[in-house]
Amino acid sequence: MKLRTKIGFGLVAALGLFTSCETTELEGLLDNPNQLRPEQINLASGIDGLQFQMNNVFRSASGVSTDATRLSHMFGTTYQNAFSPGSGAGAWNAAYAGILLDSNVIIPQLVELDAAYEEGIARTIKAYALMTLVDLWGDVPFDEAALGLENFNPALTPGDQVYAAALAELDLAIAAFDRDLDPDIITGSIVGGDIPLNLYFAGDDIGSQANKSENWKKFATTLQFKYHLNLGNVAELNTLIASGNLIEDNEDSVALQYGTSTNPESRNPIYVLEYGDGNPEIYISNSLMYRMVDINNQYFGEDPRAAHYFYRQTTEFPTGITNPSIGDALPCFDDPSPYTPEFVFCAFDLTDDSPAAYWGRDHGDSGGIPPDNSLRTTFGSYPIGGNVDTGDGGGVSDGDGINGEGISPLLMAWQVDMMRAEAALRLGTADLAPNVLLQRAIEKSVSFVTAFDRNPDTDDNGIAFASNVIADFDAAGSVDEQLQILGTQFWISCYQSGNEFYNFYRRTGFPNNLQPHLQLGAAGDFPRSLFYVGGTANLNLSVQQKPDLNQSVFWADSSIPLN
Repeated sequence: MKLRTKIGFGLVAALGLFTSCETTELEGLLDNPNQLRPEQINLASGIDGLQFQMNNVFRSASGVSTDATRLSHMFGTTYQNAFSPGSGAGAWNAAYAGILLDSNVIIPQLVELDAAYEEGIARTIKAYALMTLVDLWGDVPFDEAALGLENFNPALTPGDQVYAAALAELDLAIAAFDRDLDPDIITGSIVGGDIPLNLYFAGDDIGSQANKSENWKKFATTLQFKYHLNLGNVAELNTLIASGNLIEDNEDSVALQYGTSTNPESRNPIYVLEYGDGNPEIYISNSLMYRMVDINNQYFGEDPRAAHYFYRQTTEFPTGITNPSIGDALPCFDDPSPYTPEFVFCAFDLTDDSPAAYWGRDHGDSGGIPPDNSLRTTFGSYPIGGNVDTGDGGGVSDGDGINGEGISPLLMAWQVDMMRAEAALRLGTADLAPNVLLQRAIEKSVSFVTAFDRNPDTDDNGIAFASNVIADFDAAGSVDEQLQILGTQFWISCYQSGNEFYNFYRRTGFPNNLQPHLQLGAAGDFPRSLFYVGGTANLNLSVQQKPDLNQSVFWADSSIPLN
């Protein structure tokens, strides 16, 4: 069955976890209306709801991490202006009001039923939420959280303890998947025989009620790898590598698949925003486009993913300061650049003789919004399901590309290879050589991205481009130089999926040549972690707001310079 049918059902299910109940009974009025009771849950729909909430955590967290790391354009004259106590609120709310509350009710019932597959999913999603909370905020409410009416003021739990709780959930999740996969063990099932929808793993059965224990086990194992990479635990990393249970093939990637239905709306939300009314609203990061198009051959030549990440609505700028339209639509066009020559400023053409207008914004540009919606570069085919850039230009409209049948790329196979390459290079893990891991990561990314539009004429296996990168990687004279190259490729590969690169950047400080904030030295502290969400800091008597953004999470080295 097509996902566009199932995703609508899943959304209804996720919103309909509560069964009808007699609201006139006094006993019912004494319960917390926001917290599920066991008898109110359809367990299969409850697991579907957790899957959707995990996507909400991912999308909100990725919005923060991509802004901070120039994978998307960041508005904000200073970092503190850009990352207010409202930043990441979607992830915070989905984790606490959704995943933690519901999983605490669902998991005990699944354990009682010995519904191993469903138990594994619920525990994996809970662990993902806990790790994401720590990665963004550091110390967070946990030990006293998700108790409903029992505690309105949960105290902060140190981040390392929350991480340890996530690891324990992953251990239990993997044990549950092992029971489900063992042919000699007969496990229980949810009453009625329903199993959750398959919303994340590729294949013809996407959106169906297919058992995907092997995929979920790889996801849980890879989250354990991420845990130990953040902590630098080499022995544990080696054990996980040797297990053969990490995400490795593109088919193992964790990506929520959207559909093409418009009623109910099941398309990628960014596609709906940018293409739905033909009036794009989001600016693309100038520095990411410039690095990938590589007009001056400063890096590795033109990246074949560029035409799939970005779509130019116009192929040349109005020319000259005497042309009033360019001053109105692109006020910075004739301004002097505050940057040194290696950084792009304002916008750029391919060459003077071969114009091709890449029209985005610089990091921290908070200027007014001119009438440029029909001119600015917008999102391409990957990952939102829009147009491939063939160089012809033209506006966008609803139905273009593959009509928004995109994905939320929560954790992709090539990102895992990048993490493994980092571990091998920086920590000396017993794995394939770093250059082998990097090469196959690039090839996986390029081949997946360029095939995303389903037009074989645009496919690229990535071999030629990856070979250019690896030649420079092998010629590098130090580990730091190799981390610079690895970091650049990790950065590029995390388009619309910034959480893993945000962690890499805070672990290593590479690449150290990201475009500076437009305000240069006046931008303030890079967000090593986020301010606590406003409602929590203002209403929870046990939580004191952070003094600034320069507060590192427990696993990060605060001495590493970040800009």
